[in-house]
Amino acid sequence: MKVLEIINPDTKKILSCLDNKARFVGGCVRNKLLGINITDIDIACLYPPDITTDKLSKKNIRVIPTGIKHGTVTAVLNNKTYEITTLRKDVACDGRHAEVEYTDSWEEDAARRDFTVNAMFMDIEGNIYDYFGGREDLQNGVVKFVGNAEQRVSEDILRILRFFRFYAYYGKGKMDANSLEACEKFADKIPELSGERIQSEMFKLLAAKEAIEVLRIMVDKKITDNIFISDIDLEAFEELSGLSDNVLLRLAGLINRYNQKSVTSLSEKWKLSNKNKNYLSTVLFPSVKIDFNSDVGLQKRAIRKLGGDIYKDIILLAWSCKTILKKDMEKLIKIEQEWQVPEFPLNGNDIKKLGIRDGKQIGKMLFIAEEFWEENNYNPSKKEILDYILKRE
Repeated sequence: MKVLEIINPDTKKILSCLDNKARFVGGCVRNKLLGINITDIDIACLYPPDITTDKLSKKNIRVIPTGIKHGTVTAVLNNKTYEITTLRKDVACDGRHAEVEYTDSWEEDAARRDFTVNAMFMDIEGNIYDYFGGREDLQNGVVKFVGNAEQRVSEDILRILRFFRFYAYYGKGKMDANSLEACEKFADKIPELSGERIQSEMFKLLAAKEAIEVLRIMVDKKITDNIFISDIDLEAFEELSGLSDNVLLRLAGLINRYNQKSVTSLSEKWKLSNKNKNYLSTVLFPSVKIDFNSDVGLQKRAIRKLGGDIYKDIILLAWSCKTILKKDMEKLIKIEQEWQVPEFPLNGNDIKKLGIRDGKQIGKMLFIAEEFWEENNYNPSKKEILDYILKRE
């Protein structure tokens, strides 16, 4: 992932076009202060979108009206994008959407943001504008809502999930009591959020190094009751977190006790893609039965049928659930790592060349041929396989 510098020739040009009545805001400022990766640069501006667009266009900077309703346009310069949003203040909120109007007050704009660590601005000279103590909170690992916590959460229920996610990445010590209480109070409204928004936040949370500690608190406060279908397995998740960065595998660990119906329900609730649904179904309920105590030949057959990556994830999942011992897990993983899966040397055209035209017969002969090949440790050549099936016929 490419790391950006906030102050660079492109951003200098953009802010100059806007008469320096614009400042960097949010995550890019936070990450700049922490000295960590910056992948997106957001800008807040005093000008409304039409004036912003006009000023940038006059300097041959392409502008896309990505969110005019919310006061946002996107500037494109040297193949990089920069979201520029007019200063706003909230006038009405329903827990999912906010009605806003423009303002000329930087503090009012900061006041509508979620957390103090996300409510800081920085100008082109590198000066920080911090109206709510975000810099100190960032240094101390405090994640808390700007102003009244209950009001912030009621404005957008997604902020509950964002609170736990941000704590997993930036938090230290005990969670802010007022913020946690506000999340508890409104947790029963989480199901009103769209599945896509829940999925996005939860995937980011599950990817965090400190996710297990946060999940424990979420379980204790019954936040997870409104996110999952039933109880989750924190122990399996913790074991997998130490072995794999695969968020879907970590999720599979959390829900390994679910039956197929519950997994399907969660997939629908979170609006998972077909690809992700199929992955969970495959690692939790493999179509190829794996006997973890069987010989190498049967393990190789499972690897061929499932694919090496899926086979390995099933083994890791089995170990995290204490289905197999660590030494057995390591032995099976070693088989997958050291074995280069061969390509079956026959196809339907080879059978047709023998004068066979019936589709069912071709399929039957290929099945017999593949079994012979597998049983002989994948050594028989195409000629040897063809000779075998001809003798059988």
